[in-house]
Formats: sequence, structure tokens, C-alpha cells
Amino acid sequence: MARTLSAIKNALVPHGTRPRTVRLGLLSGIRLNLDLSNGMQIYTGLSERELAPWFKRLASGIRSAFDVGTADGTYTLFLLGKTPVERVFAFEPDPDAEQRLRANLQLNGFEGSPRLTVIPKFVAAADDDRHCTLDSFGGDAEQPILVKLDIEGFEGEALAGASALLGKADVRWIVEVHSRELERSCQALFRSHGYHVEEIPRASFRAILPELRPGDHNAWFVAFRPQLVS
Repeated sequence: MARTLSAIKNALVPHGTRPRTVRLGLLSGIRLNLDLSNGMQIYTGLSERELAPWFKRLASGIRSAFDVGTADGTYTLFLLGKTPVERVFAFEPDPDAEQRLRANLQLNGFEGSPRLTVIPKFVAAADDDRHCTLDSFGGDAEQPILVKLDIEGFEGEALAGASALLGKADVRWIVEVHSRELERSCQALFRSHGYHVEEIPRASFRAILPELRPGDHNAWFVAFRPQLVS
């Protein structure tokens, strides 16, 4: 069924990257450079649809945000365009991805925004010329803080450099992990700091409309202090 739907989509939708306005979902109204042959789920609001309620809930009232693994900037644009956030720190070390990010920022009028700081470094356990820790920016972030963490299996290293951030009173986390062992260890770390941890299940429609993701295991969870989140 999934292959049949993919074949129908590829036969019907226009190919080629150009600016398009997302029609539905968390990013509705946001302009992105999209090729509908591989970006239809983004365009229709189905890409990572499971996360949308959590982004809306955990972004409520935030003053700062960390988008770790920014890629082309979809969540950075959500934060800038649809939340009250005062500062967004966007971490993206890949030059090609940063170029796509800046093009999408320009489409939405956010290029050069004083609310945004783009950090072209890997987030890791220590600071050097190519790496930085979350704690090195945490001192400039006013609470409540939302952190989205998706860096293809290096989430453990990023959290190792975030001990001060983990200890703050009101930090809300949305984390993607890429192995079962990493999932268990990251969740245990959050619980040891007093966080409530909740896994985000895949939607039932993924049996028909799967998301193509690398690796054998991709899972999302959230971590937050429930007494501070409505």
C-alpha cells in the first residue's frame, strides 16, 4: 500500500524545488523551499505530525529555545513565527543545511532577526573550534526554555555538555534518539534530574504513510517538569 501511494504521488505531484506555503499542521502558513516529490508530508502537515501537539504545549510561554540539529530550519521558523520566544539558538554544523536554513529564513522575513543566533558547530560534551556545549549558551537563555534535540545519534554527547541546563527549573525537551540503548540512557538521565519523561508513539496512519528515516530505531520522547507545564 505505501509503495502504491508513493508511486501515485510521484506521478501526480510537480517536481522541482521552489518556494511553497505549507498548507496544514504545525507549520501552516510558513514558506519553505520544497520539492513536493520528497516534501509532500511537510507541505500537508504530516511530517512528524506526532510532535505537533507537544511542540504547541511545550512552547507555550517560552522565552528561549534551542533548536539542536536545525537542518533546513522548519522548527526554527515555527519558533520564530508562532511562539512568543525572545531568543532562538539554532545549531547546524553542515554548510549545505545552513544555506537552506538561511534561504528559508529569508522567505519568511527572519534573515538577520535579532531574536535568532545561528551556531555553525556540532553540539557535544566539550567546547573547541568545531564543537560547543549547550551549557555555553544556557547562561544567555531566559526561562522557560524549549530544547529540540535531533542530531542523529549524538544526543548522549550533547546531554553530557548540558548539566547546568538540565538543572534549571523550567526547561522542556523534545528529543529524538536513534538506538534503544541511547533511548534508555537518555531517559534515565532526565529522570535522575527530576524530569517527567513521556514517549511519543507513532501515529497509526504510519502503516500507510511512513516517514523514511535512516537507521533501525528512531523514537521521540519529551521531558519536562509537569508542575510547570499546563
